[in-house]
Amino acid sequence: MKAKGRLVPDRDYEVGYGKPPVQNRFKKGQPSPNPKGRPRNSKAVELPSILNEFVSIKMGGRIRKVPYLAAYLHVLKDRAIKGDLKSGQLIIMMAKHFKMLDVPPIEDDLVVTLRIGEDPPPAIRRRMEENKRRGWDGEPTDGED
Repeated sequence: MKAKGRLVPDRDYEVGYGKPPVQNRFKKGQPSPNPKGRPRNSKAVELPSILNEFVSIKMGGRIRKVPYLAAYLHVLKDRAIKGDLKSGQLIIMMAKHFKMLDVPPIEDDLVVTLRIGEDPPPAIRRRMEENKRRGWDGEPTDGED
């Protein structure tokens, strides 16, 4: 009598996943049923080609085809605008990585000059008159820097 899942009653061999029946296994000395096999490096995936594949995305009310990476960045930007902190952090990290947030240093001796036409606005005129009454002429005194 044959037990369920067993091929040969006198052996303790259970047929299942990864355990084919004895008569279906590869025979020693016989050629492989798959002579070419899987080619070497066939599992390698080229990241740039995947990231540059075009996908459809809705932008500005219209459906456009853009590269996957651009679509991903647009989605991140939209989520960050809506308040998703993780998306905002990702965008800032990418901007820092690509040095998009680097600002040139400001010189210490930067001078800003405000030129006012013949007739300054009333609020500025009042301040100028106040400063004259107080004795401040725009130049720092010895005690002030």
